[in-house]
Amino acid sequence: MLDAARREFAQRGYQGAGIAGIAAGCGCSEPILYRHFASKQALFAAVLVDASELLHERIAPVFAEQDDPLAALIAVAELATQDELFIEISRLRMLAVTLVGEPEIQQALARTVTEMHGRLTQLMTRARDGGFLRAAVEPAEAAWLWYGVALQVGVRASVFGPEHSAASQSTATALIHLLTQKEPQP
Repeated sequence: MLDAARREFAQRGYQGAGIAGIAAGCGCSEPILYRHFASKQALFAAVLVDASELLHERIAPVFAEQDDPLAALIAVAELATQDELFIEISRLRMLAVTLVGEPEIQQALARTVTEMHGRLTQLMTRARDGGFLRAAVEPAEAAWLWYGVALQVGVRASVFGPEHSAASQSTATALIHLLTQKEPQP
């Protein structure tokens, strides 16, 4: 159900996604869907949380394979440009920002953003402590910058088409260069 809903919301937006279409996409009726989710808002909130967990499962092995946390981020950026799930999740998060007036959606978005930012902050801290990141860079702020890079994958794919999301890798590489560039000596 959540996969069908994720695809429907990502493709049609919140207003355009219909419960009937979501139910048809998962092979059930609308009443069955409403037995699991009390409202469209509850379904969207569940989709946000589930999609974030799927994304974490997809990228965790990339970080496990790399000794250099920043090289792992570049590998994730490359994966993001080729993976429809990344693009769908970016679209969902941007859509969710417009729906923060709905308490269930705001809570789900806050939870997923907080979790992702926390993992990115830990990664940036590891990178700084390992000498991969400039010592003057605050890990939590670098994590927010990286989060912005992740969102622009979805923006480029949505506005210009999926083939343009590949350009996002150069943005990721540029950010890493800025974060690792040697500081000028006085």
